[in-house]
Amino acid sequence: MRLIELIYNEYKKALSQQKEVEGKAPEFKVSKEEVDKILKTINKIQPSIIERTENIEIGNVYEYLNENLPIFFTILDKTGDLYIALVMTPYWQLSSDKALIVDFEHPISNKFAVLPIILNLDEEFIKNEAIYIGKLKKEDIDILQKFYNGEIEELPKDRRGLSYPEGKGFYQEQFLKDEIERTFKLQAFAQSPEFWEEEAIIELPPERLEKQLLAAGEEKTVYRGKNFTLFYNKEEKILELELAEELIDKPAALEIFGEKYEFENLPKVIQIAIPEEFKDNINIDYIGQNITIKEVK
Repeated sequence: MRLIELIYNEYKKALSQQKEVEGKAPEFKVSKEEVDKILKTINKIQPSIIERTENIEIGNVYEYLNENLPIFFTILDKTGDLYIALVMTPYWQLSSDKALIVDFEHPISNKFAVLPIILNLDEEFIKNEAIYIGKLKKEDIDILQKFYNGEIEELPKDRRGLSYPEGKGFYQEQFLKDEIERTFKLQAFAQSPEFWEEEAIIELPPERLEKQLLAAGEEKTVYRGKNFTLFYNKEEKILELELAEELIDKPAALEIFGEKYEFENLPKVIQIAIPEEFKDNINIDYIGQNITIKEVK
């Protein structure tokens, strides 16, 4: 087994040992599309001594300690009311050539990689939820700012991770996707309670749609049910299930093609993702006739 594979396996093992923290929001599952979008924009453990700081400065490094595997980040810039931060990791061996490897003393490791994962953080979160653990060297700050400002196209060859061909299953790529998903909840908009409401996207399994091609019905984009309206968004190639006002924010049970979904607080709109092979062959009447929704008393 290669060293990089061993390190990645250790990383995944550490993630699997994470414990849920009572009172915290549930883990958010980031969609593949969201991960891809973030990727495109960027072309056990002993806790450290707690130290609060009133001054949030460029290069400050923070640790977020709500799980067995902490999240580290450093401040890169400020725009408006938000601070722009970059995720850091002690698993520097898994970083790509878009990550700067820095010397930084910590009980976990004395070397970290500054990953190309950008976080938008508000001041209250940084001061109240994160722990200040030190600051990057001025040389490292300068390199990062020049790289993200476009003044330099590449990071120094002796200070960066390994390049890899995208989409080939390399551990560096999977690690980056894992970290994007793991740190997504720190984004400023993810701190809003509304953001953590039940996920309102349902994926239709392909086998449930095979019969629709045999079902008679003209091409339509709207189906009206007893207590819902189903729309087919042609541009986005997705179905939108708009629920009746009397059901919104109430506990309800939704059934689609025999698959049951329960909601503690039913949202106004539920998106239904369509399998790729059926996006141009939607019989909305057939799908609508296989949807039932009722309030749970």
